[in-house]
Amino acid sequence: MIKLLRQGAIENPWVFRIIMIVIVVTFVITMGWWGFSDDERTVVARVGAHSISLDEYERAYRNQERAYRDALKEQFTPELAKQLDLKHVVINALIERQLWLSTAGELGLTVTPRELAEAIASIQAFHKEGTDRFDSDVYRRVLAVNR
Repeated sequence: MIKLLRQGAIENPWVFRIIMIVIVVTFVITMGWWGFSDDERTVVARVGAHSISLDEYERAYRNQERAYRDALKEQFTPELAKQLDLKHVVINALIERQLWLSTAGELGLTVTPRELAEAIASIQAFHKEGTDRFDSDVYRRVLAVNR
């Protein structure tokens, strides 16, 4: 078989060149057009042109579940999560968030870095205990705990 391929490559080199060109063009086209697009299996929902990915959904679900666990302690069970319909609550929240972001973008609403910094600094959870001052160490710890 290898001898036949070698002999064919020497006698008819253009056949193998055409085959190689077809293979290269096929890979370039499929990777260029379809290779880097959202995989339908990893898209949970689409809101306009924006896709909500499975990773984004799972992260939001874990955060919501953690919030319920922190608030309810031992009372939070998988059955309660089903009763609360937590899966739908999370996806609806993600969709609503994206709708708000799209609407804000259409209206040209933005937040300046200064406004964002002031809003973060006003959150009591980031203040040092016993004082009314923002503490960057507390801020970093809260972010690390919440990922």
